[in-house]
Amino acid sequence: MLNLYFKIGKVACRIVLLAYLFSGFASQASEIPKKINFAGIELVFDEAMLKQISREAYKIEQAPEKLQSAYEHFRVYEQLLKQQLSKQGLPEDFVYLALTLSQMNPSFEDETTAGFWALPLPIQGGISDYKVNDLVDERFHPHVATAHVATIIKKYHTITNWFYAMLAYKIGLEGAQNQAKLMAAQLPKSEQGLIDQRLHIYGNYADPFLVKLFALKILIDERTAKDQQTSKNTLMQSDVQAISLRKLSKYLGVHEDEIKALNPWIKSNQIPGDKTYIVFHFNKQEQPVVVTNELAPKPEDEGIDNAKLPLQNKAAIDSQNELSVNKQTIFIDTVIYNSTAQLGKTSLATNALSNAQLTTLDKSGNYLSPLIHIVQQGESLYSIVKIYQVSVDNLQLWNHLEDYMLLSDDRIMVSMPDASNFQQSQQPYRWLTHTVGKGENLTKIAKNYQTSVATLSQVNQLPDPNQIVFGQRLIVPVSLRYTATPLFKKGAK
Repeated sequence: MLNLYFKIGKVACRIVLLAYLFSGFASQASEIPKKINFAGIELVFDEAMLKQISREAYKIEQAPEKLQSAYEHFRVYEQLLKQQLSKQGLPEDFVYLALTLSQMNPSFEDETTAGFWALPLPIQGGISDYKVNDLVDERFHPHVATAHVATIIKKYHTITNWFYAMLAYKIGLEGAQNQAKLMAAQLPKSEQGLIDQRLHIYGNYADPFLVKLFALKILIDERTAKDQQTSKNTLMQSDVQAISLRKLSKYLGVHEDEIKALNPWIKSNQIPGDKTYIVFHFNKQEQPVVVTNELAPKPEDEGIDNAKLPLQNKAAIDSQNELSVNKQTIFIDTVIYNSTAQLGKTSLATNALSNAQLTTLDKSGNYLSPLIHIVQQGESLYSIVKIYQVSVDNLQLWNHLEDYMLLSDDRIMVSMPDASNFQQSQQPYRWLTHTVGKGENLTKIAKNYQTSVATLSQVNQLPDPNQIVFGQRLIVPVSLRYTATPLFKKGAK
C-alpha cells in the first residue's frame, strides 16, 4: 500500500511540474486575439481555436532563424504582393496565404510546387498562363504567378466568400465547402445569416492549414508592430527584353548575382525576347553611408592587457581611404595597422569624427578584430561587397547568412581577423554572429556568451543597449575557452 501511495505521489508531482512548465510557456507566448479582421470579414475564434493557434505559434517560435527569414522576406515582398493582389481584385490580406505556402521566399521550391504561391508544373500538353522551360520558370515571378492565382480564387469566390475561396486554393473547393458546413453547423441561429460579415472559427473543426496561417500572421504582425527599424530596402522593377544578365547588370548598376537572387524565375544568363519581362532589383545607392566599427572589448571587462588593443587589416583600411574620397564614409575609432610602428606610437592620421590622433600598433599585439559594417537603408549584400572588395560567399560564411536578405541596422563582419601571423592558440577571442531572439535582451545574450553588456554595446556601437530588437544581428567576441551551454540538458528530469 505504501508503494502504491509513493507511485501516486510521483505521478501527481509530474502532473504539477508539467502544468507549471506549460503555464510558463503560455505566459511567454504571443497574445492571440479573440477576433481579427481578415479579407473584410470579422473572424471570431473559440477557445479551442485560440489554444491551437497558441500552440502553433509556440512551435514556430522554436525555430527563430526560420521565422526571422520569413519576416525578412515579408518585409521585402509584402508591398509588391499586396499591389498585385489589389490589381487583380483580391483582398490584400491574401499576402498571408503566400506567407504560409512559401514563407514568402521567392526561391521556394519543393518536390511538386514552386514560387510564392506554390504553383505546380503546367500540365504537359495543356494550356497554362505561366511558362516553365530552360530559359524561364514563371512560377517564381510575382506578377505572373499572382495573376494566375487570382484567376483560380476568383472562380471560387463566385461560390463562396473570400475566406473560404482562399482556403479552397489550398485544400480544394470540396474541402473548403465541407469546412464551411462544419463551421456553420456550430453557429447559433442569430449568426447564421451573417457569414459574409462574421465567421466563427471553431478549433475542433478547423483545417490545420488555417491554424498555421493565423499563427504566422499574428507572429509577423506582432514583429512588425514592435520593429523599430522602420526603413526597408526599396524593391525596384525594370522592363527588359532580349538582354544578357551581364549587360543588364551594367545597365542597372547592380551585381549580376543580385539579379539572380531576386529573380529566380530567370533560368539562364539570357532574358528571352518573346515578350517584355519585369526584373526586380534593389535601388542603386549612389552615396552609401558606411559605418564601420572595430572597437575591442574594454580591458577591464575581459581582463585584457591595456597594451593589447585591436589590430586592423591594412588592406581594408587602404580600400576605405580610397573610397572616402568620393563617398560619404564614417569611421568610428578606427585603429590603423602599421607593421613598422611601435606599440603606443601616435599616428599622423586622425579620427574622422573626433579629429583626435589615432594609435598605430604592430604585430606584437594579440587581439585581432574584424571590420564590422552597420547595414544602412537600401543596402544589399551586393552593394556591401563592392565597398569592401570581398566575396558574397565570404560574407555569407562569416555571418552565417542563409540567404541574401539584410535588415537595416544589422551588424555584419566584412573582414575576418588576419590570423596568418598567429597561431590559433595565441588568439584570445573568436567572433560569432548572434540573431536576437524573442524576449532576449543584451544582458541575457552577454550571459549566454560569457561576456559583458559593455563589450557587446561597444563592439556593436549600440547607442542604447536597451534598444535591440528581435531578429537583429549582433557581433559577439567570445573566448576560445567558451562552449555553448544548452538550455536543457539531455537526460534531465
